[in-house]
Amino acid sequence: MAAGGWHKHQDKNLLGKNYEDKIRPHIDLIDSLRSLGVEKDLALPAIAVIGDQSSGKSSVLEALSGVSLPRGNGIVTRCPLELKLKKDMGSTEWRATISYQNVTESLDSPGKVEEAVRRAQDNVAGTGKGISSELITLEIVSPNVPDLTLIDLPGITRIALQDQPVDIAQQIKQMIKRYTERQETINLAVVPSNVDIATTEALEMARKVDPTGDRTIGILTKPDLVDRGGEKEVVQTVQNRVYVLKKGYMIVKCRGLREIQNNLSMEDALKNERAFFEEHDEFSCLLKDGLATIPNLAEKLTTELVSHIARSLPNISYQIRSKLRDAEEELNAIGRGVPDSEDEKSQFLYAKIKCFSMAITHVMNGDLDGSTEDLKLYKNFRNFFSDWEKLMKNNNKNFLDELRKEVNICEDRCRGRELQGFINYKRFEDILREQILEFKKPAVTLLHSVKDLVQRCFKNEASKCFDQFENLHSSAVDKIEGLSHLLEQEAMTSVELQFTMEKIIYCQDSMHSSALRTEGGAATPTIGLLVQQDQVQLSKDELICHLQAYLKGVTNRMSNQIPLIIQHFMLREYAHKLQDQMARLITNNKQFTYLLEETHQISEQRQRLKDQIQRLSLAVKRLTKFSEGN
Repeated sequence: MAAGGWHKHQDKNLLGKNYEDKIRPHIDLIDSLRSLGVEKDLALPAIAVIGDQSSGKSSVLEALSGVSLPRGNGIVTRCPLELKLKKDMGSTEWRATISYQNVTESLDSPGKVEEAVRRAQDNVAGTGKGISSELITLEIVSPNVPDLTLIDLPGITRIALQDQPVDIAQQIKQMIKRYTERQETINLAVVPSNVDIATTEALEMARKVDPTGDRTIGILTKPDLVDRGGEKEVVQTVQNRVYVLKKGYMIVKCRGLREIQNNLSMEDALKNERAFFEEHDEFSCLLKDGLATIPNLAEKLTTELVSHIARSLPNISYQIRSKLRDAEEELNAIGRGVPDSEDEKSQFLYAKIKCFSMAITHVMNGDLDGSTEDLKLYKNFRNFFSDWEKLMKNNNKNFLDELRKEVNICEDRCRGRELQGFINYKRFEDILREQILEFKKPAVTLLHSVKDLVQRCFKNEASKCFDQFENLHSSAVDKIEGLSHLLEQEAMTSVELQFTMEKIIYCQDSMHSSALRTEGGAATPTIGLLVQQDQVQLSKDELICHLQAYLKGVTNRMSNQIPLIIQHFMLREYAHKLQDQMARLITNNKQFTYLLEETHQISEQRQRLKDQIQRLSLAVKRLTKFSEGN
């Protein structure tokens, strides 16, 4: 089938030489940005063609492009088809390429396009009747096409046919919405002339994403099917007096099924279209106003697209440069990758481990506050140790209060062979030891809490420094956990030693006397009072006074000593030994490659960022060159 010849029905130069010089550069710029893949990063100006399956959408695209596209029952357009039309007045040769996935195929005649598009759709969306959002690009270069780029979307459907997903209608609507809701997109809503335009789904979908009608052009098709008497309403619609769109309407008459079956050429179809509007009593006024025929539609679309591109360029340029900066910052954050040589790997690993070692030092010294409340080391330390002190004080108070309630404590628990009024010292020691041992289990709990907190903090720093290197991170975590267990056992031994020493009931005389004066005050029993008061009560008071004084010293000592032991082993020793073990990794060059093996996710992320930076950098160059040329 011959390529379309709609341009022959207009002046030799469609829009005038001066304006023509500006059309192709604008469209080429956006096409080149799209071919770079910039639409992965931001939306680009485009014309999206939407319509019901029976709206005549394919016929309009065929008339504009001069080639036959897939036709048939059900969903024919199964992938977005980017139709890039490039007018080449300097050549009579027709040429085309179709591109999808990693395939690019050259076509040497218009008759091969339909089958090539079907084949591309089968490869992208499968051989069934499903759809895919992956773009297929068909570029046609010819003297007989307008300078125009359109994106043909699957036709709107309502019912899933056999071999189609049950939600096919929803899938198509979602795909259409993704394109049409972009502010950079002009929506070309194709509607048959013989239906009530207010009820058409294509215009309704366009209205939802473009309620003011700023980005929508209405295309009426099949005017020859309008019932007698309905022509005036069609004319009013095209004249933008029924369902108002700021960009207005056009009306066209393309080849019908019978004309296609009779192999009517595109060129003859355009002649017939023009004759139809010229001779029609009602529709001829639309032709005079430039609102009818494919050539006038091509001119309008080209003008609208170029104007839309020109308005969008400042924002496109800003977005591209902004996203380029963001990508470069993100790539710098994850690093440029592992070097190749062993010496460079050694230096790279050394730098990573040094960074981790410094982070551990900052944690140990309290210079690095946790990112979340549960990782704020010294804040949690203060809470843990304060609770430990309060627990001992409260426990001692409750213990002494219970003793005061015990009437015959001296007679029943503390008296041996000594006379009334004396305290059996061994029994006194036993009571103290029993009470002090009550603190051992809470001390062990305190040790566990500190161990868990420090381990979480160290693991958090390991994740920050090594997260992209799965094996190095795993090695660090193994060392963190192994040392944590080892040093917890050492700390436990020291805690147990402390409690063993606390069994030695001892205090300097001066300190105990001072504590007795503080706790007993003026009521401290004396020898003179012992002969005048009830001996049992006095013995009880004296016992409690001595216990209270001694336990105060124990509380003061252990409220500091236990936290010191725990911090020594579970923070200081832990940090130093961890830094030492991590440093030893650098001495084993056989492990460099293994330790610096990146996670698949990081490798993919880096490659994605590199690809993004490459295409955005090229986009910036093309925008700069375009700006300099204009």
